Amino acid sequence: MKPSFVVVDAAVGVKREVSRKFGRHEKKFTLLPYHEELSSELDARFEHIKHGLVIAVLVNEQRPALVNYIFALKT
Repeated sequence: MKPSFVVVDAAVGVKREVSRKFGRHEKKFTLLPYHEELSSELDARFEHIKHGLVIAVLVNEQRPALVNYIFALKT
């Protein structure tokens, strides 16, 4: 019995990934069935963290706000 192979074009979602505001694209993630939801959720979380960092710096609040947002960037 011959093995059957499936050819998948991973470059389909790369153009959309390049147009995103944040991060770099990964071809392997475009193959996930929930890739759109994952991308939009990650963009929203990153936007929230960036906004929180700006607010924490503007109001000069190092603890707990700035520390929490820096920790969120690491995770």
